[in-house]
Amino acid sequence: TEDARKSGEKGKVKLKVSFLANGHIGKIIVIEELDNGLTENTIRAIKRFKFVPAIKNNLPISVDKFIEQHFSTY
Repeated sequence: TEDARKSGEKGKVKLKVSFLANGHIGKIIVIEELDNGLTENTIRAIKRFKFVPAIKNNLPISVDKFIEQHFSTY
């Protein structure tokens, strides 16, 4: 975000994300956050993910994964 750029915000947003068997994103838990809209923008982007569900015994399954998004200023 422009506010993050102006303030020199850098670091990472870490989330625990449920990738559901039906191909949608489920619960998102914030583990580490950043200010100036970076956490919110990361969550919005993840909610738009398109993915093929994991398969176990020839059936789609839900899995939880940790996602890290790193930010630096330029």
